[in-house]
Amino acid sequence: MPEKKNQVRQPKKTSKPFSKKFNQLQESGTDWLDRLMRFHLHFGRFARDASGIILLALALMTFLALAGISQGVLLSPWAGLLSLWFGWGSFLVATSIGLAGLMIMRWEQGAL
Repeated sequence: MPEKKNQVRQPKKTSKPFSKKFNQLQESGTDWLDRLMRFHLHFGRFARDASGIILLALALMTFLALAGISQGVLLSPWAGLLSLWFGWGSFLVATSIGLAGLMIMRWEQGAL
């Protein structure tokens, strides 16, 4: 009968490459959600204000173009498209864009 050598069994290393990469991402904080959260915490208020002002400006320019007071290379086709789609309701679309801008700007104040 052949003799078996006394071998010491060492536990197998079960380090999976995926879990190692995942742990590195978690440790370094380079996850895209973490970066997005840091960006939101740092620039959140300014981004809301900027988007609210952009929407208000868009609403005002749209309203002026629909009334025939203002014209432009992009503004006239935009107003024509809204008039074609919505008719008189295009004024309500411009008003709702403006109200959305106001709501975004006043979001943190709690008074919507």
